[in-house]
Amino acid sequence: MLIADIYLPDEGGVSLLKYVRQQQPDLPTMLITGRAGARTMVDAIRLNVREYLCKPFTLHMLRAAVERSLEGSKTA
Repeated sequence: MLIADIYLPDEGGVSLLKYVRQQQPDLPTMLITGRAGARTMVDAIRLNVREYLCKPFTLHMLRAAVERSLEGSKTA
């Protein structure tokens, strides 16, 4: 599973996700961000991101998102 922040130092999380999708198209993915925007959400949907969390989030919210993402990969 890939969990990436949308805003990374060198490359954005969306760029990383595009690269990962080319290598492993079925890998469960989740993006996190402190600044959610409509454009980023559209990009995430287009790249089949299974979960999208906005900061701040709790450990409980993260765990639930990871479980949903992994469960979705079992049924896909």
